[in-house]
Amino acid sequence: MILESMFRDTVSSLERESGYLYDTSCVNVLRESILSNDIRKARSLLSQVTLSHEVRMACIFLLSQQSFATALYNDNLEEAIRILSEDLSLTAFDEETEARANKCASLIMYPSPRAALSKELAWDMDTSCTVLWSRIEKLLSPEMCVPSNRLLTLLYQAVELQELYCKNHFSWSRSTVMNLYEDHSCASLRMQTRCIARLHGHLDEVWDIKLSPCGTYVASGSKDGTVILWHSKSPFEQLNYWKHHRTAVSCIAWSSDSTYLASADREGVILLWMPGYLSCVGRVEPCYGVPMCMSWIPNTHTFLVGGFERDVVLYYVEKGLRRGRHRNSHYPGANNSSNSPDIASSGNTPENVNLLEHPSGIHDIAEGTIDDIEMDESHYEDSEQPFTASDNPNDPADATTSVADTGDVEGSYHTCSDYAESDFTNNEAEDPFYYIHEVKRAVVGCRVRNIAINFRGDIAVLSAPDHVIRLFDIVQFTDLSPLPDNSIVTSLYCSKLYNQVLVSTSGKYPVMRLWDLDERRIIQTYRGHREERFDLKCAMGGPDEMFVISGSEDAQIYIWNKVFGSLIRVLKEHTSAVNAVTWSIVPWSHMFSAADDYHLGVWEIKNDTEE
Repeated sequence: MILESMFRDTVSSLERESGYLYDTSCVNVLRESILSNDIRKARSLLSQVTLSHEVRMACIFLLSQQSFATALYNDNLEEAIRILSEDLSLTAFDEETEARANKCASLIMYPSPRAALSKELAWDMDTSCTVLWSRIEKLLSPEMCVPSNRLLTLLYQAVELQELYCKNHFSWSRSTVMNLYEDHSCASLRMQTRCIARLHGHLDEVWDIKLSPCGTYVASGSKDGTVILWHSKSPFEQLNYWKHHRTAVSCIAWSSDSTYLASADREGVILLWMPGYLSCVGRVEPCYGVPMCMSWIPNTHTFLVGGFERDVVLYYVEKGLRRGRHRNSHYPGANNSSNSPDIASSGNTPENVNLLEHPSGIHDIAEGTIDDIEMDESHYEDSEQPFTASDNPNDPADATTSVADTGDVEGSYHTCSDYAESDFTNNEAEDPFYYIHEVKRAVVGCRVRNIAINFRGDIAVLSAPDHVIRLFDIVQFTDLSPLPDNSIVTSLYCSKLYNQVLVSTSGKYPVMRLWDLDERRIIQTYRGHREERFDLKCAMGGPDEMFVISGSEDAQIYIWNKVFGSLIRVLKEHTSAVNAVTWSIVPWSHMFSAADDYHLGVWEIKNDTEE
């Protein structure tokens, strides 16, 4: 830290008095030669340092690139061409360095090489040597070269650890000044909790509520078959009122980019919504049974569905085309294939969708869409009922294609045709049209009651009536060994920051357990609420997911410290059982609750010293 502060004489004095060197003598000479732009000397010194082959090649390439850029900056084209052909192109050792060498070669053709260096390589003569050393320094082992700001990193970690283990700590903002003279300790929990609004709109019990990942919207699903979209900020106005489900809405889920909202009802119909649109934009029929739960895979437009038929199904959402029409340029990302999110790995994919292998096992959609699928569209009068082929006897049986219709499990698609051709003509920019493709299906041997996907998007956690918590590998699409738990699981919630899952169980003495999926062990347990007759949805939220929250059958909301498991607040506002709660990790967000009293509660929770 002293060296980064440019107190070089102080560092020399400390080394002399302590008898210990900050870096080895060879590294010191290497640093000085690079900072003075003596590339030839630096390359000779690299041969004296013990490095792996990959690290040595990377260092040599960086030095060669610096030599080329310096020659080009000095308008010495002959020297730049010589370095490019005899050195830089020969030291490229992988696709990335080869692409970098090709980009350097293209700079020679620019009218102004200096401007090209700045624009294409972000290279500046005044800072190039310092940047070069910082890159090489990161390649060297810590034993050979102490990483930059190492002491400052250790101090920050110490303070963060103290805050983590402080039972009373709560703050949305992190102090810019660290107190290193004494240990961190909060005398008392300075948490203000008050219900600032009650939202009315549903005509029956509200069973689920979810905040969008972006923190802008909150959606609620009710027993009356409605899904309502609200603004998450005051005055919490109602943005959309969707009544397309015929039966009670049992669960809702947001895609990680807040683009789509999926809702499922008791008949197993899954509808897809988008904020700002009046009707559903996609639909999945219960082809092989009634789906009971669903969860989106992070950073994708794919979601996993489980249900009564002892299997899990992977669906992928893609924007489609109306018959004889093209993509509307008014749609966000309509003509930009680079906006397509990842799709989970599978061996079978929808027609004309090309997949590129991703290092994590998840795939990216490269290009190509399902085009020119002929759809017979008919108008229906009741805008409150979802359209299916069976609703109108004049429609052909294949107006909505499903797995049951085609007999083709892999690559089938499901659609939502809610508008006649004339309606679409008048509202083309307002009402997009999407296909929901069934990408893959796997048998799991149990009825899936709950499903949650970890923050990395590679593991799904499943609960079943047989009291077994199963793990499912999304990348390989196969079962993993289950977690050693035999309780009646009512809900699952995966952390957005860590590889953890919160498991809520019911009974006379209900308990919630926080599992570490990497170590396959219980980290903490949470008790005190009531959950015996109903299935209540738990969650985590607050700054850095510091808190575990859950509704209760006694019409109260319980808040625990996630690390210590201590109950810190019990909130009373509802008059019936609180079915679901949601609280984002987005700073200064409100907490929302849904209950059997038909209402939503909006809670302001903050440190009493923060405005």
